[in-house]
Amino acid sequence: MSAQWVVEQPIETERLRLRPHRMSDVDDLLRFHSDPEVVRYLPWPVRDRAAVLETLAVKVGQRRAERPGDWLVLAIELRADAQHPAAADRDRVIGEVLIKRAGEHEPADETELGFAIARDAWGGGLAGEAARAMLGLAADWGLDSAVAVVAPGNEGSRRLVAKLGFEPDGTVVRRGVDLLRFRREL
Repeated sequence: MSAQWVVEQPIETERLRLRPHRMSDVDDLLRFHSDPEVVRYLPWPVRDRAAVLETLAVKVGQRRAERPGDWLVLAIELRADAQHPAAADRDRVIGEVLIKRAGEHEPADETELGFAIARDAWGGGLAGEAARAMLGLAADWGLDSAVAVVAPGNEGSRRLVAKLGFEPDGTVVRRGVDLLRFRREL
């Protein structure tokens, strides 16, 4: 297993470019971080511009995960040559995809997958495409399995993790909330 997880260059998929965040992403992130429907099941509240700037300053440094519990967070851009109904979003950040290095009390060969995507990009398979790319990185780095946690009621994410091959694996409590846990082998 790779001692250091790092993404310096963009990762290209059929329709997407996954890349480290830049401070210039602020307006794109504000568009979906401030949308109550997008953040409804996420572990953060609706954010205003100041809160997005604050969190973006952290995300800019999350292109590398070296220690237990570190997150590697990448911006999701719809490529200019992509065929998708969200054509106005080409070459703009439409979401984020992330993997977390296992914490001290978690299996070292396991990662957690997460994602958030702008509402006008829902339903076109873009979150799944980004998630598959991140799971591929995890496998390349020698991890054996991945988990995903989904808030009860978040049927869209529940369907997505099932399409990605995750299976129910109990529950986990975070911030006092019981979340559904899913697991898959890489």
